[in-house]
Amino acid sequence: MGVVSPAELYLQDFHQRVTGATGAAFNHLRARYRQREYPSSYHVLASSVPDSDDAQTVLDLACGDGQLLKLLAEGRRSSLRLMGVDMSQGELDAARALSAGGGRFIERARAATLDRNGLCGLRVIPHGPDAHGQHRPGAR
Repeated sequence: MGVVSPAELYLQDFHQRVTGATGAAFNHLRARYRQREYPSSYHVLASSVPDSDDAQTVLDLACGDGQLLKLLAEGRRSSLRLMGVDMSQGELDAARALSAGGGRFIERARAATLDRNGLCGLRVIPHGPDAHGQHRPGAR
C-alpha cells in the first residue's frame, strides 16, 4: 500500500481494534437533508444514486464495514455495480461478511493510490461534520 502516514497507521490500528465503529456511530443516527428526514446518513448517501436502468458503478471510498454498500444492494437494480475500498483489513473482513456473496467487489487500498484511468465521473459525498462542525450528510 506504499508509504503510510502516521494518521493512516492510527486509523488502521483503531479500526482493527474497533471494527464497525463508524457504522455503529452513523447507522442509527437520523439525518436531515434538503428538508427531508432519513433513518441515517447512509440513507442520504444511497438516495443520491440516481435511479436508472443504465449501468452505474458506485465506489465507496473508506467503505468501513460495508453499511452503505449493503443498503445500496438491498432492493436495487441489477445494473448497479458496487465497489468498496478501505485501508483497514478488519473493516474489509466485516464488509465481506456483511455482503455475503452479494456481488460486491471489496478491496484493500488507499484512495490516493487507486488507478483513476477510465474514471469519467466522480461525486464525493461525505457524511461527517463539515468544516464548521455541522453534521450535514450529503454536503459537498
